[in-house]
Amino acid sequence: MRHLLESPACAEAVWLFHAHTKDSHWQVEQSIREGWIAQVGEHTPLNSQDLVDGAVDVAWFWKAYRAMTPTQWEEIHEAAKFAAGGQGHTRASLFTDAMLGQIEKSATIDPTIFSNYRISLNLIKQ
Repeated sequence: MRHLLESPACAEAVWLFHAHTKDSHWQVEQSIREGWIAQVGEHTPLNSQDLVDGAVDVAWFWKAYRAMTPTQWEEIHEAAKFAAGGQGHTRASLFTDAMLGQIEKSATIDPTIFSNYRISLNLIKQ
């Protein structure tokens, strides 16, 4: 993990996951939420409520993903689950896996998982 932390691309990927793992169940002190809003706002034009509601910054995802090797991405992806509570990491994983075309349509996916999020099931491989 140390080699990742020394990579400039790592910070972008960490922020990407940090921004996309929050949902309406995320409860923290207002000062922490305000800090998150300010910091995430430095990386994406999406506003914090849109992110919480499930919007995905696709351009940011591709920028972060392309700056890393597949192995680096997998390590960050795996580590991100320890930085999110509840369904946050599951949600972010579904988004990233769908954008990478890694979810097969034949897979058993509860469509209600996506119902509250702004991601298209069309991203899932046919």
